[in-house]
Amino acid sequence: MRDTSATHDDEHDDFDDFDTRDSTAFWRKGMQVDRRFSAVESDMKNLSQSLVSLMSKIQHLENHGAEVVRGVNGLRLSLNSLQTQAQDFFTEVDNIQEAVTQLKCRFNALQNNNTQHQCCPSDWQLFFSHCYYFSDNGKSWNEARDTCVNMKAELLILKNKEEKEFVIKNTRPFYYWFGLSDERTGQWEWLDGTLYEMDESEWMPGQPDNWQLHGLGGGEDCAHFHSDGRYNDDHCSRNYRFVCKSHVYTV
Repeated sequence: MRDTSATHDDEHDDFDDFDTRDSTAFWRKGMQVDRRFSAVESDMKNLSQSLVSLMSKIQHLENHGAEVVRGVNGLRLSLNSLQTQAQDFFTEVDNIQEAVTQLKCRFNALQNNNTQHQCCPSDWQLFFSHCYYFSDNGKSWNEARDTCVNMKAELLILKNKEEKEFVIKNTRPFYYWFGLSDERTGQWEWLDGTLYEMDESEWMPGQPDNWQLHGLGGGEDCAHFHSDGRYNDDHCSRNYRFVCKSHVYTV
């Protein structure tokens, strides 16, 4: 009779060994999964904490930003208020200066027995119901125009022959800007928009020539009195004296 006990025992041992190895491998894999899960869980926790911290910082920045915006708006309101106050102040100063000028004018008229009841501010000259200011310092044409406006006047606009003769008498032999330019339209016009009727006899020989080789850029778009009183065109940035014109004060 065949002895099968050894074979049966060997087969049982092999099966037991296989089952043990499989369980060990499964356990190890389970441990690895647990570790990975724990790592992921830890990362998620850290990420969540970082997110909470970031949200807190964003909220802080938003609150701070709102405070900054309120501060800026407050400063703007304060600035607008100061600008309004400054404008009111300068307006009041202008009114006071105007009143002082009129008082001086009246005083000078009474002192000189002025029967015309018309007068001009000091340093201005009276001629046919207008006052004329002949500057001693040089400015560009645009600066001269603005200076006249600030003095409640205009850069000279000539109206007739008599006025022109009076002005030339006071400008020779210096260069003086007056209110004639072709810068805006390419045509010579007075500051009030009136077109100038070209008369070559009023200009220096060969003028206006819009000369462009002066190195200042562009041509010559502004008119000034030459040393003999005739007109010449020149670059508007040149610093020349200038003539302002305004209405007289009535005493």
